[in-house]
Amino acid sequence: MAVNVVVLFYNIGPYHIARLESARRALEAIGGKLAAIQIVATTSEHPWGAVDVPDYVTTLEEFQAGNQPRLSSPRLLTEALDRLRPDAVAVPGWGFDFARQALKWCRKNDVARVLMSESHRDDAPRAWWKERIKSVLWISKFDSALVGGVLHSEYLQSLGMPGEKIFFGYDLVDNEGFAADVDAARGGNLRPTAVSSPYFLASSRFMARKNLGRLIDAFQMARERQGDQFRHQLVILGDGPLRRELESQIERGGLKEVVHLPGFLTRQEIIPWLGFADAFVHPALHEQWGLVVNEAMAAAVPVAVSRNCGCFPELVVEGVTGFGFDPESVSEMADSLCRLSDLGDRRSAMGLEARRHLNEGLPVSRFGEGLVDAVQTALRSTRSKAV
Repeated sequence: MAVNVVVLFYNIGPYHIARLESARRALEAIGGKLAAIQIVATTSEHPWGAVDVPDYVTTLEEFQAGNQPRLSSPRLLTEALDRLRPDAVAVPGWGFDFARQALKWCRKNDVARVLMSESHRDDAPRAWWKERIKSVLWISKFDSALVGGVLHSEYLQSLGMPGEKIFFGYDLVDNEGFAADVDAARGGNLRPTAVSSPYFLASSRFMARKNLGRLIDAFQMARERQGDQFRHQLVILGDGPLRRELESQIERGGLKEVVHLPGFLTRQEIIPWLGFADAFVHPALHEQWGLVVNEAMAAAVPVAVSRNCGCFPELVVEGVTGFGFDPESVSEMADSLCRLSDLGDRRSAMGLEARRHLNEGLPVSRFGEGLVDAVQTALRSTRSKAV
């Protein structure tokens, strides 16, 4: 099936490279060809570090500051699409101007359009009338969809996308590559020197919805519950507008010796921290997916994850790969930390089970497979409309 597909992203980082390579292989297996467009090479919101993008990627702009994805000139995108002449375009979401511009171009040129989405019902406040407008103006204009998991599929179906046109595999990382890097760090004994005791790890932007204040409260509660039996410290990687507030909370609680904020780290710098963590905690109040959980499980680390994260149904098997909790309940979160602390000799087995579960359910190859299925469905839909 000789089909040319363009995948559009706002900014390509390591996650996206792994997915694009999966898509390239899957398309070439059926005689197709992949091209990709990124709106901007570098942003202040996602300082990935050095990212070598493949030669099939077209970059429209070099840098943007701020955290609002935008396209300074719609002409740049339409010219790129005119030049690439795809049979199908995979578009990330519908909310940003560049996504809507791509959708508009596809409709004008009778090109099949695939929606890539990780939105679910509980990741933001919803109003029925806004949902209705969203369904009519945007969702109905796509021919198929590629989503992360069951929560995202259910949400799209509530907006009118038929279930048989929705495919899975959007939210993936390079499991094998990440595991190899982590195992190499362990084998080389590259343990971070800033923390000598066993530790739990979290990694996120320091912003309200990431719920780090409650995580610190839960950590303090777990220490109080278990006393000397609780030997773990807490490391929170990242940075953001709430840093000073979190630092003040740590100081008020007398936790400066046991809660550490090393700052923002690149992917490569995070690997040793994950490799020697006893568990990974993701406490977000709401999260479309949570790719850091994929990475932790690829690293063979047990996880404790907020049930409001989009990845929870796919990744967390209670007591097998980790534990879940209500992110608004400090007590429940503390329970999960205590259970992680009590794992003892079972910790390694749970970590390996987490890795196995991830590799079996969400290998990076699923992105390419899901995209091919979505593209073929979209093409059939587009051709049937033309008849």
